Amino acid sequence: MFPDYNETHILYHVACISDLSNILKYGLRFSQRLSYSNKYLAFHKFMDRNRTSNVPIWVVRERALFASFNFRDDQIWHSHSAILSIKVNEDYCWVANENTANYLYEPFILKRIPGFASLSDFLYNKGKEIAKEYWRNSMCFKDYLLKRNTLDSNYDAEVLIMNDIKPMDIELLAIVTDHRIVTVDELNQTYK
Repeated sequence: MFPDYNETHILYHVACISDLSNILKYGLRFSQRLSYSNKYLAFHKFMDRNRTSNVPIWVVRERALFASFNFRDDQIWHSHSAILSIKVNEDYCWVANENTANYLYEPFILKRIPGFASLSDFLYNKGKEIAKEYWRNSMCFKDYLLKRNTLDSNYDAEVLIMNDIKPMDIELLAIVTDHRIVTVDELNQTYK
């Protein structure tokens, strides 16, 4: 969807529009996202508890910001999101397969809802192994840049950014509304 990282040295971050004002004013800081603790914090803690020894101590999913190298043309978007381009310090980034983490997210959220009790057993047994697989197949950002063309096509790289991103390193590219993407100019024209 966007030019390749090798050309731009830009990653992409999708944020809830309710967080956008703070992001543009103060930058991206994991601790300042309004939507973070309700949606993801407990899941990140579960993933961190299952880290493997190949992951350096400074990589902590619970404290990471997340970004993507790009998006598919047929990407399914969540309404009321903002697409941001961000510049990162490669030395503070780690890459893992988002598909592996996503496989565990729904069972993790649903496990306490009546009718989904078996998901707790799945997470306790197989889920822990899948989380370890996530970490075993992860790598530092620079290694990923060297290996990415040789990885399986199902490796959907998510970048864990372990430092804050300053406002000057963030650009608002578009707003997702009703599952379509509009640029800032298009949005302003719509409501003129």
